[in-house]
Order: sequence, then structure tokens, then C-alpha cells
Amino acid sequence: MLDFQLILPVAYVLLMTAGLVYAIFAAYLFFRFERNTDDKHVPIATAALTLHYAFVLGFSLVRDFVLVPTLLLFLMALTPSLAIWFGSKAGTRAGRRITLAAAFALAALVLKIGCEIYRWS
Repeated sequence: MLDFQLILPVAYVLLMTAGLVYAIFAAYLFFRFERNTDDKHVPIATAALTLHYAFVLGFSLVRDFVLVPTLLLFLMALTPSLAIWFGSKAGTRAGRRITLAAAFALAALVLKIGCEIYRWS
């Protein structure tokens, strides 16, 4: 039982960090090498993933309100899904990396929800 209690938060931190590092690397790759292309999907995916991390940081501030945490959880699940969709539509190296970063962020969100359910049950 103790192993499961330790695995969820550690995996959450690792996946969230991996997603953040991949997102920064994808943004660097896009702005350094691929900015002049006609593809407009990567900036949208990057903005969606940036919003996801803003929602994650804002979630701890509004935890005590009534309806706002539910809305933020919905938006926290929607933004990486949009980043995965727009990143996969891009077809560039930065698009593939932002898709992978969003997949890590979505997996971390699932683990965060699992931690919360496990803690309150």
C-alpha cells in the first residue's frame, strides 16, 4: 500500500517535468528553426500547453471555491488534448515534440486526479 502512495506523486512530478522540458525544447526548436514556415498549428499547440500549466498553477489557488475547481479540471484536460491535436496536425519536428509534451502533461493530469481520488477515498 505504501508503494502505491509513493509511486503516484513521484510519477506525477516526473511526467510533469518531462512535459515541461519537452515543451520548452519544442518552443525553442520552433522559434529558432521553423518560424518561417506556413504552418500555424505549432503556436496554437504551444499556447494551449502554456494555458495548461497556468491552469495547473492556478488550481491550488481556487481549491476552496465551489465550482471553479471543476471548471479548471475540465480546462486542464481540454488544453493538452488540443495541444496534442494541433501538434499532430503540424507535421514538423516541433509539432511532434509539442505533441509528446502534451501527452506527458495529460498523463500527469490523470495521475494527479488519481492522487486526489486516492487521498479522499
